Amino acid sequence: MLCGQAGVGKSSVAAAIHRLLASEQRRITVQGFNGDWQLAPFALVRMSGIHSLGDVYRSLADTEALSSAKRYSAGRRMQSFAIRKLYREGCCLLGLDEFQFVTQGLTANALVTKILLGVVYLCVPFFYVCNFSLVNRLLSRNVEDIQRLLADVVVLEPDPPESNDWKMLLAEYQRIGNAVFDFELVEQGSKLWNMCAGIKRHLVVLLSTAYREARSAGRRKVQLQDVSAAYGSIAFGAQRRDVELLISQAIQRKPLRADLWSPIRGQSAHGTKYQDALVHARQAKLASVSINSALTVAEQAALEHMGNSASDADATATRSTAAAKKGKRKMSASDLIAAANSFESSRMKR
Repeated sequence: MLCGQAGVGKSSVAAAIHRLLASEQRRITVQGFNGDWQLAPFALVRMSGIHSLGDVYRSLADTEALSSAKRYSAGRRMQSFAIRKLYREGCCLLGLDEFQFVTQGLTANALVTKILLGVVYLCVPFFYVCNFSLVNRLLSRNVEDIQRLLADVVVLEPDPPESNDWKMLLAEYQRIGNAVFDFELVEQGSKLWNMCAGIKRHLVVLLSTAYREARSAGRRKVQLQDVSAAYGSIAFGAQRRDVELLISQAIQRKPLRADLWSPIRGQSAHGTKYQDALVHARQAKLASVSINSALTVAEQAALEHMGNSASDADATATRSTAAAKKGKRKMSASDLIAAANSFESSRMKR
């Protein structure tokens, strides 16, 4: 089983396996058979539109003879027909994707279990892709179902911001949209990660929304300030809520929403790094809000005017110099918290 939160890339992994094994397809000549015999080592079933176990069998044994004969529509004959076809084509791996379409409805728990147990009887190694919501449903089943369906679990976590995979992803986005972005995505990798929690689907929505923000401002290139505006926009509201919940869960070490929290107990080095990155993202956001809240109106206007032209170090030095010239006393922790609350209240009134 390959599980993870929505948008982390589970279906992309299944599609990559499909592309990899599709290159192993062969056509052979069999004596006594008219035409070439095609071998297909991998079969991927999209569960969207699947309403029963018979639909799974029908999609695997999709032939004219089966479609035109109603007597094969259900039961053991349908199952045996699918087994023979998989064996004849040399299928060595079966994948079931998009199980979230099956988990809708009051009877989804029993239906999913019936489908998965029915696939076991096909005698072909298989894996299925699911969200954390389905894992919670399966954990409520009887122990014999749990032992069969949750015996080998792989939890797919987003890449930490310092990982090479995250940097490679941003580099590819930069290469594709080189004429669109006015800044280097890799250099701003930590900021982008904090806004999307490393979830690739959220990152795509964030950058797309930032492009619309730039076009609304009359520009053809996306600046970093457009990304910040996109993060606070209504269009990114649902994704922003997920990101904030993930950060809160990492800090409190408890689930706040079932589909965002892995019910599989156990620790992995990759998962620990991801949780630590979420905590660090929270600390970075608090520091940014506290510093901005301590600025005067003139200093905030100057900071907005600088926009994307200054780096974080230059912006911090500018704020420190401005505060020193005005003879401000050193801010205490309570002052920073009060200023942050005041800033959040003023922003909400806008």
